[in-house]
Amino acid sequence: LEGETKPMDYLRQEYLDRIKRRPLKYRLYMQLHTPVPGQSQEIYNSAKAWDKVNYPWIEVGVATMTEALSFEEAELLMYRVNHMPPSISIIPAKSLSDYNSLAVARSKVYKYAQGLRLKFYQSRKQIGPTPATPRTDIPSAADSDQSKVASNRR
Repeated sequence: LEGETKPMDYLRQEYLDRIKRRPLKYRLYMQLHTPVPGQSQEIYNSAKAWDKVNYPWIEVGVATMTEALSFEEAELLMYRVNHMPPSISIIPAKSLSDYNSLAVARSKVYKYAQGLRLKFYQSRKQIGPTPATPRTDIPSAADSDQSKVASNRR
């Protein structure tokens, strides 16, 4: 924004400052809604809230963060939209204007974009968007699977 004076990574810095002072807790909630035949497709519209009385929020768990990952570890994290148990799935989209089309597109694109990001880091012998100390433990393209990256960090 014009006139913005905060550094680009101010939220990262705020998080690092907070986690140094005390553990941070995050609560995970979900709502469940089983579609009924003939019901409007608006239930898939993520911009519309479901009725809290009929579809109450259910606490699923609490995650406690006690320390921050290093910059390099954070940059090597991978997120897969379609990495989920069999009981949950991405709902197929019927068209590009279908509310589910964004999740379908993300499930296809993220894996490749993250693999390309890791290849780029490897080719430049650096991690992240800023120069870092050259690393020799950067996963190769063949190791870009999420589970393999996680095991490389341990």
